Amino acid sequence: MMSDRFRLCVLLAGLAVLVSTALPARAAGPFDVEDPGVLASSACEAEGWLEHARKERSNLRHLAVGCGVGPLELRVGMESIRPRSTGGDVGAFQLKWGLPGLTDVPGDPPRTWAATLALAAARDLGGGASGREVLLPVTWTPDERFSVIANAGYRWADEPDGRRRVRGLALTWSPADTLKAIAERSDRAGAWTNRIGVRAQIEPRTLLDIAIAHERVAGTRLVVGLTFGFEAGH
Repeated sequence: MMSDRFRLCVLLAGLAVLVSTALPARAAGPFDVEDPGVLASSACEAEGWLEHARKERSNLRHLAVGCGVGPLELRVGMESIRPRSTGGDVGAFQLKWGLPGLTDVPGDPPRTWAATLALAAARDLGGGASGREVLLPVTWTPDERFSVIANAGYRWADEPDGRRRVRGLALTWSPADTLKAIAERSDRAGAWTNRIGVRAQIEPRTLLDIAIAHERVAGTRLVVGLTFGFEAGH
């Protein structure tokens, strides 16, 4: 049954069949704009995606695991770009803290306003530069089908004039409980990127992301990703 749904989602660019559980209101994954959602304590998720850059003819592979620990979400991950001439291997760590009174509670309707503080660090595993980031993701959800996500922060890299602003805006719309359309515009590396995509729930704890992005210098990139949810200790 799952394979039939998976093929249908790919064929229709992520249009999912209906299942009983509502799609979580998250818009991160392979998307650039970070959502303010924080995993519940002991809840975990594993995510992976493959991104293909047509202009550079390169592939980025991403793997990460995150878990909720009290009011915090901790996440570790790794990204690998091939061929190596276009990049390398990068390890990353992220901590998100749900601001008191502004964090969605699992099982409850989403808050009209939600916000978190996100801290991240990354390092080139080949001995290259490292970077750090401070980000404030904020979401406005006027109803359960539509939301606006904004990001503002800074990124520091080990290079001259290495401080850069991080900013982005995303719009999400859910025509069905198991389908979300996402459009975003973001600046995370000194260049604006436009991205559109869909997130489909193909199983109660499995999400499929398909998106296409365009940046003026880097060109067009296609990404396909999966996210699996699970409970710590199970």
